[in-house]
Amino acid sequence: MGQLSTWISAVIAFVCGGLLGILATVAHRATAVIGSATVPIGLVLGLVAVFALVVGCRLLWEHRLPALGAGLGVVIAEIVIAENGQGLFLADDALTMAWLVAPAVLAAVIVVWPHRRPARAD
Repeated sequence: MGQLSTWISAVIAFVCGGLLGILATVAHRATAVIGSATVPIGLVLGLVAVFALVVGCRLLWEHRLPALGAGLGVVIAEIVIAENGQGLFLADDALTMAWLVAPAVLAAVIVVWPHRRPARAD
């Protein structure tokens, strides 16, 4: 895969990450009552979606740049909403802090994780 196609893939992954970041930031406060416990289902599903996007980019392309683009897209979307939302979507509580920190940590771990391909039999 050429260098140009890697950069194009990274830009597309960045846009997808940004869209996911917007959607998940709006929905991260959704909860569901299961038995007597209140589960932050929006946070859980948002993190699963971020994980799936970044891991998918990491596995699909040989380079790390598309996975980095996807992770940055999510994080930058969060930052833009945090700066411009004025408390509309992001409250000052532990759930919001978890949403602001966890995708960045998750994406960073996935991007730096070693990529091992099986040895080819020539």
